[in-house]
This record gives sequence, C-alpha cells and structure tokens, in this order.
Amino acid sequence: AADGTVTMSNLPEGAEDPVAAAKARAAERAAERAAGVGEDNPFEGFVDDGTPLTADAMDLPSMLEMEGGEPEYDAVQEARQRFHSYENEILENAPLDPETWKDITRNHQEDIKGVFKRSKVLVDGGHNEKARVLIEEWTELQNKYKAQAYGRSPQAFTEPDQ
Repeated sequence: AADGTVTMSNLPEGAEDPVAAAKARAAERAAERAAGVGEDNPFEGFVDDGTPLTADAMDLPSMLEMEGGEPEYDAVQEARQRFHSYENEILENAPLDPETWKDITRNHQEDIKGVFKRSKVLVDGGHNEKARVLIEEWTELQNKYKAQAYGRSPQAFTEPDQ
C-alpha cells in the first residue's frame, strides 16, 4: 500500500476476498433491514411484543422438503422455519440471561447441526448462494436473541478497526 503497509494473501491476483465480500453483504443486509427496505422490517418491535420473527414462515410450504433448485424454494424462509422451535423456547424463557441462553442453545444443538448439514446439501447440489443465505439468515436470527441474553442491543455491522 502507499503507506508502506504490506498485506499478504493467498488469493489469486484480482480475486475478490470472500471475507470482505461477506462483510459487505452483511452490512448491506443490516442497513436494508434497519431501513425497512424490501419486505416489511421483520425485526421492528419484536422486543416489545414478543411475537416470533419466524411466525410468518410457518404459514408457507416447508422449505426443508424442497430441493434448492425448485423455484418456490427460499433459503431465508427455510432458516426461519428451522429456527422456529428454537425461537419459541427463547420467547418462553424471556427475559434472557447468559445461562438461560446457553441452556436453550444446548437444547437445540440438533437444529443448529441441521442448518449446517442442509447448507452442505445445498452446496453439493450447486446452490452455493442459497447455502450462504441460509447460514446468514440463521446466524442473524440467533444473534438477535444472543445479544439480548448478554445485555446488548443488536448492533449493525461495522468494519473493525485494523
């Protein structure tokens, strides 16, 4: 760099850094959700009314039974459907604290494993983008509640200082 900083990378010359791309996508999604762009903002007011963020997804056909290439398949909705029982237990035990969060998360280890297994199935089927969206949506849902358990409000993604 012009300031004399040397950056080492194993990426081929001109290749996009996947970590930087993922951070940019996360920042874009967080900004869109905060602004309510696209669909109604699913996170608006969820702390106050206790309504599950995943409730609407449960009214849709099961994404868990669909192939990633089917036109009706939606990875965001699958993440929400998979997260639904986890979320219900979270809401039943609100307000959350770290110990309660850990206990509930232990109770849902099979759900968590299922998300990663499904992501691999999607990747193996050539649906890399859908696998990425599935993991990102699950993680975002989980992190919203984890932040509450640890006494933090969910934060928009910001680039860390280097």
